[in-house]
Amino acid sequence: YVMVNPLLPHFLKIGQSQCVEKRAIDLSHSQPFKMQISAVFPQLGSLEGRVLKRLAPSRVLTGPGR
Repeated sequence: YVMVNPLLPHFLKIGQSQCVEKRAIDLSHSQPFKMQISAVFPQLGSLEGRVLKRLAPSRVLTGPGR
């Protein structure tokens, strides 16, 4: 999945989950904002590692809701 915080539209949350809707709710509860699902890629969870590796130089590692 790809999720976005509408207050910070240039930052994306990329991951995989059995239930993307529940994951968005869980993330929203732990952050001061509501996550919105931007895209879902069924059966392609195995690509998450490659995507994250390519985006690693842009990854945010600190701050609230990193």
